[in-house]
Amino acid sequence: MVNEPDEEESDYNVKNKTYNLPTKWEDGWERKAILVTLYICGWYTTSIFLSMYNKWLLSPNYHGFGYPLFVTGWHMIVQTVLSWLVLGCCLSNYRPKHAPSIWLFFTRVIPCGMATGIDIGLSATSLTQISVSFYTMVKSSAPVFVLMFAILFGLERPSTNLILSVLVIVIGVALMVSDGSGTTSFNWIGFAEVQSATIASGFRWALTQILLSRVDMGMNNPLATTVILAPVMALSLLTACAIIEGFGVVFASPFFSTASSALTTLGIITGGGFIAFALTMVEYLLITTTSVLTFSVAGIVKEIITISISTAVFGDTFTPMNVVGLVISLVGILGYNVLRISAATSTSRNGDEEQDFYKRVQDDEEDADEIEVEDEVEGYYVLKEIARRNSRQHDDK
Repeated sequence: MVNEPDEEESDYNVKNKTYNLPTKWEDGWERKAILVTLYICGWYTTSIFLSMYNKWLLSPNYHGFGYPLFVTGWHMIVQTVLSWLVLGCCLSNYRPKHAPSIWLFFTRVIPCGMATGIDIGLSATSLTQISVSFYTMVKSSAPVFVLMFAILFGLERPSTNLILSVLVIVIGVALMVSDGSGTTSFNWIGFAEVQSATIASGFRWALTQILLSRVDMGMNNPLATTVILAPVMALSLLTACAIIEGFGVVFASPFFSTASSALTTLGIITGGGFIAFALTMVEYLLITTTSVLTFSVAGIVKEIITISISTAVFGDTFTPMNVVGLVISLVGILGYNVLRISAATSTSRNGDEEQDFYKRVQDDEEDADEIEVEDEVEGYYVLKEIARRNSRQHDDK
């Protein structure tokens, strides 16, 4: 039995006997390109500012608050509270429409939240050991792990050209993080932390796209996703903080020695939580607009900009080998974008052909009774129209 579709959501208008044809602007690549550009600009701004903020806050050479797990855990608490407030006071229509089942919560939500916590926690921890430039160079290898998990989860179709473009990026990243002439310091502990965070990032974003695509998870928008995932992230990070850093050690530090210093410290950390909340919103908007791999490659450009700003602000140094690596990475990014643009052009062409098909169907609507309709929804409306006509003929008799 065919369930009656909502006439407002259907392409076919029974009353007017016409098709509501999608316009090129509504479904074309132009609108998507503008949205993606805006999201990327917002992502770059919040992410770069947050990286500089974390380096200043955590590094012993600057503010020196050496408790990154506490900071990131507090940020997750701030994000949880902000998402609750926004959903409760302003955007109630963005509340989760469904709640994940217990099975999905333990097999999807918790792993994603824990992977996110590992990514964020280790990323912040590594900044106490390494420079922002070295950090961003290592994180540039994210497309490798994103591609690996995306293929594993069936989110991307592997192709030779796609793999080659990612390999070019990997070669560039390898040259960027190489010791070169020795002017770029290498810290094995910091490297291990940021590399582990990068692997967790690939798993995190591949699994996030799965969560966003499932209606029964209730994560159909960034706020709904945050209100479900942020508490899991906070619990993961604060548990790690209690084990590794110790709450007693944190609150016994000079940063909490007086009421004034405690309020100042919490105010600074809370401000970072607001930035992290804005960053999370833009990240989720971007990943729902484009693919997880495109998101990661766009991050390469962001990280190159971050390196440039870090060089100007913190005085990070480069070797000639690092510069060569940057150029090779840009070539890999360019090759990847060419592949994606070609795919988008092909999709747009197919969309135009589909629109022409609907126009031909509309022109032939008077002969619809003679057409064998294979599509179930269209067949339903044809049968409904036949029944209406038969009922009218019966009433006339």
